[in-house]
Amino acid sequence: GEYEAAFAAFTAANRAMASTFDPRRVDVDAIFKQIDQSRAWFTAERVAGWRGDEPADDTPSPVFLVGFPRSGTTLTEQLLASVGGVVVS
Repeated sequence: GEYEAAFAAFTAANRAMASTFDPRRVDVDAIFKQIDQSRAWFTAERVAGWRGDEPADDTPSPVFLVGFPRSGTTLTEQLLASVGGVVVS
């Protein structure tokens, strides 16, 4: 119910983000470094140790599609949203 306070906080957060973030500048090297770090952490041995419990029912398993900035993920999301039985967020 505190809509005015919420909007004021939202506006302040947007101003703070705009002063520190430039969406036109993407640090590609940092992105690839993060990918390399993730690949190094997710070794076959580490993943093999994960529990492999089967689901208790026939509920479909979730699928996560992750993309890079400005790579067409919005279009992909729109296409998937048009498919029956697919939930996107």
